[in-house]
Amino acid sequence: MNIKKKIILGATISFLLLAITLVLVTIYQIKKNGEKEIKDFEKLEYAKCRQNLKNYTDIADSIIKKKDEEMKDKRNIESKYRNQLVNIVDIAYEIIKQNYESSKNGKISIKDAQAKTLFQIKTLRYDNGNGYLWINDNALPYPKMIMHPVSPALDGQILSDAKFDCAMGKNQNLFQAFVEMCNANNEGFVDYLWPKPGQKDKQPKLSYVKSFKEWGWIVGTGIYIDDAYEKAKKECLDIISKIRYEDGTGYLWINDNTLPYPKMIMHPIS
Repeated sequence: MNIKKKIILGATISFLLLAITLVLVTIYQIKKNGEKEIKDFEKLEYAKCRQNLKNYTDIADSIIKKKDEEMKDKRNIESKYRNQLVNIVDIAYEIIKQNYESSKNGKISIKDAQAKTLFQIKTLRYDNGNGYLWINDNALPYPKMIMHPVSPALDGQILSDAKFDCAMGKNQNLFQAFVEMCNANNEGFVDYLWPKPGQKDKQPKLSYVKSFKEWGWIVGTGIYIDDAYEKAKKECLDIISKIRYEDGTGYLWINDNTLPYPKMIMHPIS
C-alpha cells in the first residue's frame, strides 16, 4: 500500500471515529436533555399537584373558619336560629290562645284552661328531646315560675335568687330580663347562663320569649351556644364531605390532632 492510500485510509478511519463520537455525544446529550426535561416536567407537575391540594384544603379551611366566626357572634346565632325558636314558641302560643278562647267563651274555667295549657306545653319537646319550653309570669321586680319542665322545683317560686343574675352580659336577673324584653317589644331574645338538663354547670344560652298579656304569662325556649357550635360543626363536615375533584376521585377528610394517635372525624368514602 502506497503512502497516498495510507493517508486516505487514515483520514477515512479518523472521519468515521469522529462521526461515531459525534453520534454518541449527540445521543448522550439528547438522553441527558430528555432526562432533564422529564425531571423538570415531574417537578412542574408535582408543584401543580401540591398547589391544587393546598387550594382544596384551603377551601375547607375557609369554610370552617367562616362558620367559626359566625358562631362567635351572638347576632349570627340569633339570626340563624330565630325562625326555629320563634316557630316553636308560636306552637305553644297557639295552645295558650286556644285554651284562653275556650275559657273566654265559657266552655271551660280559667283555672282548668290554664292547667290544661301547662300540661300540654310541659310535654312539648324538640331537638331529640333536649329542647323544651317554660312559662313564667310578668311580675316585677322578680317574676314567678309558672312551669319549668326540667326544673320543676322552680314551679311557683319567686325567681329572685342571686344565681339567676347572669343575663345580657351584665349580671342581670335573667327572668327580669325576660319581662323587660316583653314589656318593651312583646317578644325578643335574651342571652344568659343556664345549666343543661341533668348538669350542674351553667352554659351560655340564647332564648326567645313572648308575652301572653291576657294571663300575664311569658313563654320561652332557647338554644345552648355549644349546641349551636356542634350543629355548625356538623354542617361544615357535611359540606366538606361532599367536595370532589379530579373527576370525582379526589376528596377531603378531617382527623383531630390527638397524639400519639389521632381520631378520624370525617372520611367521606371510609
